[in-house]
Amino acid sequence: MELEEALARKEGIDFIVWGNAILFTTSNAKLAVQACQRVGLGVLGLDGFYTTTGKRQPDTEWTADFSSLYKLTRPEFQLESWQKALDFLAKAPEELVWELVLADQ
Repeated sequence: MELEEALARKEGIDFIVWGNAILFTTSNAKLAVQACQRVGLGVLGLDGFYTTTGKRQPDTEWTADFSSLYKLTRPEFQLESWQKALDFLAKAPEELVWELVLADQ
């Protein structure tokens, strides 16, 4: 959480604090991945949630795990994870909020 919050604050990206999670709207999650590209952070995964009346409901259809890419070299991992994350988010409904898991290699 600390890494994701620090990135969002540094880049001026709005986020939601929900318990101990940092969440982004779909459009801000895309901005966060683009920020990762600028600062050299890889994306290990994305978890999509619907929010209703104070509850956060995960949607396993909108969960992406890129940790298998971690075995690549750092530049390959970063490039692949950014592209896969952006492709995944491009298909996502706007009403989801996202928790990002970043890798600071």
